[in-house]
Parts: sequence; structure tokens; C-alpha cells
Amino acid sequence: GDDRFNGSFVSLSFLCWMSDQLRAPLISMERRESPPQVQYEDDDVVYTPAHLMSIVKPVSLTMLISACIIIYFEPPASALSTYLVYTENNTDSAGEKFWGSILNTLIIVGVVLCATVILVLLYKYRCIKIIVAWLCLASASLLGLSGAGLIIQITSVMGVLMDWISLAIFLWNFAIVGVVTIFWKGPIIVKQGYLVAVSCIMTWVITKLPEWTAWTLVVGLALYDICAVLTPCGPLKALVEMSQERGDPIPGLLYEARPDEYRGHHEEDTSSRRPLAPSRPLPGPHDANGSILHDQSSVNYSLEQETYYEEDEDRSVKLGLGDFVFYSVLVSRAAMFGFSTAIVCFLAILAGLGLTLYLLTVYRKALPALPFSILLGTVFYFVTRIFIVPYFLRLGSHSVYI
Repeated sequence: GDDRFNGSFVSLSFLCWMSDQLRAPLISMERRESPPQVQYEDDDVVYTPAHLMSIVKPVSLTMLISACIIIYFEPPASALSTYLVYTENNTDSAGEKFWGSILNTLIIVGVVLCATVILVLLYKYRCIKIIVAWLCLASASLLGLSGAGLIIQITSVMGVLMDWISLAIFLWNFAIVGVVTIFWKGPIIVKQGYLVAVSCIMTWVITKLPEWTAWTLVVGLALYDICAVLTPCGPLKALVEMSQERGDPIPGLLYEARPDEYRGHHEEDTSSRRPLAPSRPLPGPHDANGSILHDQSSVNYSLEQETYYEEDEDRSVKLGLGDFVFYSVLVSRAAMFGFSTAIVCFLAILAGLGLTLYLLTVYRKALPALPFSILLGTVFYFVTRIFIVPYFLRLGSHSVYI
């Protein structure tokens, strides 16, 4: 039944949300050795349209796939239903639904806050292995168990037969490869594909909330995002500051996209330097200082390679999977009402993402990625649902077409 999903995915939804602590460098870029036709001034961080497009593409793909899955394949009871103390009934008044949804939202946000504080404490006392194990277990559970539920639903609707042995073997490999690719190593395109899959599956798992609670929750999480990232006592702000002081990365589910222009420039520059040490294997970025190299040109080459890898890493666009998930939840909820509201929310979220990127250029500090997109998406959803859709239906009933 649906209860098999509720155990592991409630915690995973919070883990994906907490991965947004890596947002301070939500977008970071090295200023040196800029590619042709792109000029950077010293101490300025410049974000080009390529940066926006590199993150808009996966966000758009995730929202579209999630909306289609929600429309065509019945989602289970939301994993967050465990924390609902108020259940909406059609006979309840608007006031009862509103205050009940506020209560549900406060409880869920409180659980998110507690989980975030636990993460901060684990990182503070250097329990990194526990954080990684937590993330790996939760990701494997999501890909294996909830992925099984989605595949069973898809095969049932499409009339495709599959035996349990084949399904179990496929899901085992799917989950293990996903964990290895996300948390260890693998082709970047495979890692990005798995992160999109994780976001889509999680959206399918948590979207089916009562309507009032669902919309109140996305707004409440956007407000929490502001407090957690920007306020002096925010847990995510404290986590990022500790990471910057130590110089250590924070484990998390993080989507990283590199603009094509920088990737091409990086490949061109590194390939042009390859004749410096043609007969010696290339050490990775973390091996250069520890390798015993006697040829000075090889040492110089390894250091140059390290610098270019770091520059390519710094120029990437990074966005926590929690943002992917709640963008997709908003669009999926809008799609449950109609096509027009889904398209409006889709465009509003992308506009909010672009606005966030612009403000990052202006203020050059960590900014939460949810508030602008969620605000615009929610406002345009209700404007479209309450005013625009009835207006066009009324015109159509009188055979007036625009």
C-alpha cells in the first residue's frame, strides 16, 4: 500500500531541502582566464545568459516531467501526510481550511528546522561520514522503493507486464548506480540525469497533499528559506559560514551545471597544453602535491591542470535539489487544475529564477532560490485560476474568441 513509501521518503524530502545549504555558492565563477568574447573585471562576479540557460534547462525538464507524471499516473498519499494534524473536508469553511493548513505547515516546517539543526551539529562536530551515509541510504531508498512504486504505476496504466524478479534486479542496479554516480564518481551527464530522476520521483511522492495545505506549505517553505539563509541566526547561514572557515565542502544533493562556453574553453586550453608532458600520466587535482614527479615541466603541467579544473568547477552553476522539488511541486499542483495554470506557473518560476540570478550579480552574496519563484508562481496561479480562466470561459460561452 501507500504506507510503504512514508518511512524513508519523509526524511529524504528534508535531506533534499537541506541540500540548499550549498547555495552560497549557489552560483560561483572564477574571474581569471575568461573565454573569448566574455570580459570580467577584477573582483566582479559576472553571470552571463549561458549561466542562466545551464540551470534553466534541467529545472524546466524536471518540472515538465513531474507535471506529466502527476497528471497521467496517480501519485500515492503524500509522504508528508504523516505530519498532518488537520485533514481537509469539503464541508469545512474557508476559514477552517486556512487555519488548518497553517497548522500543518508550521508542523512540517518545524520538522525541517529540526532536521537542519541536526545536520548543522553533525557538520560542526565533523561527523561527515554520518551525513554521507544518511544521504546515501535515503537516496537508495528513494530510487529503489519509491521508484518501484512509480514503475508499477506506469506499467499498470500502460498495460505492460513485468515479473517481480526482473523488476527487483533492475531497481537494485538503478539504485546502486545512482548512489555511486551521485556521491562518488561517474559521467557528469549520468549524474545530472539521476538528480533529475530523484527530483521527479520525490515530487511524485510528496505532491498529493490537500490543496490548501499544499499551497500554504510551498509559501511557508519559501519564507523559511529566507530566514534560514539570510538571517544572522539562520541554520543554513551558520552551516555555510562553517564550511567557508574550514574550507571543506558540505555533503548534499546538489545539481551542478557548467555553461557550454566555459566547458568548451576549458577543453580547448587543456588540450593545447598537453604536449608539455606527453609521456607521463596526469595526476588528478588532489594528487598533484603528493605525487613524486622529477620532471619540472610535468610538475608545472599538473599544477596548471589543477588550476583549470578548479576554475571549471568554480564557473559552474549550483542549485540544491530542494529547489528542484518544490518548483516541480508547484507546477504539478497547478497542472492538476488545468493546462493554462501549469504553463503560467512554469513561466513564473523561470522568471523568478532569472531574477534571483540577477540579484546575485548585484549583491554578490548568498540568496535563497525559492522565494521569488514561489511568490511569482503562486500569485500568477491564483490570478489565472480566479480571474483569467473564468474570463475566457465566459467569452467562450458567448462565442467570443480573442
